[in-house]
Amino acid sequence: MKRIIAILMALAMLLALAGCNIRKKIGEKLVEEMLEQGGDAEVDIDGDTMTIEGEDGSTTTIGGTEWPDSGLAKKIPELKKGTVSYVMQSEESLLLTIDSVEEDDAKNYIDEVKEDFTLDAYEMNYDGGFSYSAKNDSSLIISVTYTDGTVMITASQETP
Repeated sequence: MKRIIAILMALAMLLALAGCNIRKKIGEKLVEEMLEQGGDAEVDIDGDTMTIEGEDGSTTTIGGTEWPDSGLAKKIPELKKGTVSYVMQSEESLLLTIDSVEEDDAKNYIDEVKEDFTLDAYEMNYDGGFSYSAKNDSSLIISVTYTDGTVMITASQETP
């Protein structure tokens, strides 16, 4: 809980200092140092992207507004409609939020996903949206959810 409060305080400081480039760089450095003091992780903030490298060498990247080029992102179909608004990725998992997606474009994307992801499939329709999740022959799991113009895509590699 203390770590969450420290992170929120650090982010608030970053936003308060983000008035100009010099203040932004100082704010980024302060946030990096505060986050690194909270544990055994190396933190790098570059604009709207934060990369956290764990003691074991694993990395997690949060932020960005482009379709990622990580290993997992290359293994799933790219949704070329809408605007990427949030990305969180690591070696084992991927989370994307894409805004301004038309319902038909989301349905077409799910149809494309269904071509390769057919195992343990689950599909659901509900008021205001729908979702599909399944895995492929390589045990890569994908979940696609559409709600009111926003698509959320998660992907993770199942481990034996």
